[in-house]
Amino acid sequence: MTNEGSAGRWSAVHWIAVAAGLLCISLSVAVAPLATAAAVVAATAAVVLISRFGPLEGLWYLALAAVPLRHPLAVDLHGTVSLFPTDLLLFCLLAVAAVNGRLRGLARESLALKLGLALFILSFPGLFTATRVFWGVASIYRIGLQLSAFAV
Repeated sequence: MTNEGSAGRWSAVHWIAVAAGLLCISLSVAVAPLATAAAVVAATAAVVLISRFGPLEGLWYLALAAVPLRHPLAVDLHGTVSLFPTDLLLFCLLAVAAVNGRLRGLARESLALKLGLALFILSFPGLFTATRVFWGVASIYRIGLQLSAFAV
């Protein structure tokens, strides 16, 4: 048996995937051109960074590089609430670092994380003055995002 048949079959699968991807991109351009352009740039950057630096370091560089694309990539959930994929990426990287045991001695060693914890302690009493529950939740979310950026 030769590998030519399987190579031809794989190339057909690849072509179908490419055609489906291009169809999805062209349809999403019709709906949201700026968000689609930002998503294509972020996906291209992800492929380049992951292939160059490996998955964890490449995703960390992607999280840093995607900071200017934070708002164009945002997904509106309820009209006033936005979901930021870059924030989810940072939280996922923090979870991976915690699972791999890289956060154990970080609080003693990292000055940046100590500064983040100090900011959290200083801003925590302000959560009790929020007049709406959502504002308090949003404050906790922002503080958690800052701490994850310090930790990761």
